[in-house]
Amino acid sequence: MSKNRLAIIVSILLLGNVVSSEAKICIGCSANIADSANYCTNCMTPQPETATIGKQSMKKEPREVILDLFHFIDDYEANFHNVQYLNILGKMPEVKTMFQNASMRYKNIEQFLPEECKLLANIYAIKYQLFDGITNVMKNLRIDSGFRAAIVKSALLSMSYYNKIIDQFRVRNVWDSENLSILKKQIQNVNDRIQKYQITAKVIQKFLMDKI
Repeated sequence: MSKNRLAIIVSILLLGNVVSSEAKICIGCSANIADSANYCTNCMTPQPETATIGKQSMKKEPREVILDLFHFIDDYEANFHNVQYLNILGKMPEVKTMFQNASMRYKNIEQFLPEECKLLANIYAIKYQLFDGITNVMKNLRIDSGFRAAIVKSALLSMSYYNKIIDQFRVRNVWDSENLSILKKQIQNVNDRIQKYQITAKVIQKFLMDKI
């Protein structure tokens, strides 16, 4: 093998490593694009801005970084409050791609975050999983208005519990050991309460009876 050919192969391998480590997924067509790209060269869809976080320092407080990183989940939740079913189903693929991008960025900074911010990121992951599950039910089943309303009501109830915890991060800058312990108990209590409000045939029947 010639030296020139070997050099080309090495260059391609090195370039591949650089691209994979600095790539993100387009929110429009799911193509791999550069992490710094403002738009996708494949479908020309504008891309959300990314937070720049280095090993030495963060330009924002860690809690603000997480709130900004996953703010699109809060934005998507507004469709449930407004009962906009077309947006709930239509925007979920975009939300899924944005969550994949956010998750990749989160992994790059996770080791630099305090424990409470890791818990905050986990809450957003739970919210995303709830939305994903709800939209799958709404998409794959033929459901009447009562069933649909029961699903939305259950989702909003679950979200309200988690949102109360997230709101604490909007006002609290410092989490000492006592407040961190309280936070963990609050999260566990929410998880326990949500189990009681899973959508089942009995829940739907009770909701429909209440409407009569």
